[in-house]
Amino acid sequence: MPNLLVVDDEPENLEVLRATLSDPSYRLFEAQDGEQAWAILNESGTRFDCMVLDRMMPRLDGMGLARRIKQAPQFINLPIVMQTAAAEPEQVAEGLALGMFCYLTKPCDPATLRAAIRAALTQNANWQALSDELAQQRQFSKLLKSAQFELKWHHQARSLAAGVGAMAANSGGVSLGLNELLNNAIEHGNLELTYKDKSRLLVMDGWHAEVDKRQQSAEYSARSVRVDLKCQGRQVICLIQDEGKGFNWRSYMNVDPNRAYDLHGRGIALSRQLAFVNMEYLGNGNQVRVEFELAAMEFDLLELAA
Repeated sequence: MPNLLVVDDEPENLEVLRATLSDPSYRLFEAQDGEQAWAILNESGTRFDCMVLDRMMPRLDGMGLARRIKQAPQFINLPIVMQTAAAEPEQVAEGLALGMFCYLTKPCDPATLRAAIRAALTQNANWQALSDELAQQRQFSKLLKSAQFELKWHHQARSLAAGVGAMAANSGGVSLGLNELLNNAIEHGNLELTYKDKSRLLVMDGWHAEVDKRQQSAEYSARSVRVDLKCQGRQVICLIQDEGKGFNWRSYMNVDPNRAYDLHGRGIALSRQLAFVNMEYLGNGNQVRVEFELAAMEFDLLELAA
């Protein structure tokens, strides 16, 4: 059962959140400011799956709490949905720079908030599954010099991202980044689902059903994503190619404040910022080339094997 932590200093706002999120499949925890929330995170013994956070609060405000969370390795992947009246462009940009999952303005439509929670929980579950798989694949291909892979499904993308990421110095970041890029190649490349499609389907809670439908259709079922991997000294070069028509990748390379209120659309930018030494899309956008650094032990083994 997912654990949600809602943080707001106004009792009436907490009451609204309580009513909006009154779902028997959630376990709800409440805090009235950032300091209380920080204590709950650290002292309750509970692993939280999502946080709904107000920005302006006494003692420790939402931004201060978010900074603490993102600097703590045990909480770094906790998705934060910020719900606030502070929605000036510079305030939104500041929140996105800290890695907020999304930004919602008060008063927030209950259906939109519930959709944001569902999307955040899905992302958190994917990250947790990826972390578990990464822990099991630390010994993956330590003597690998080059390889080719083909995949079609999300679980295959997660396994490959964990296996390849296990080679990296920044293993967690590289695994998450590769998983984002592979999922993008599957969903928006091979299955030709647009950004607007995903926005609409996430709100309707129909995204996963549509992905499954397309993956089994005659039009898309034969398509695959190809991954070419090559080690050059301490650098690994990875080329991901899908069979789609491409997309306007330039507008997704940075976190855009205009998309702060959307429930998705930050994966490419975060991958570029946090995961790789270098990342570039090629041609019409159905190829992406990334580079990352091998972990020291893997590099030493490669030298011994040469």
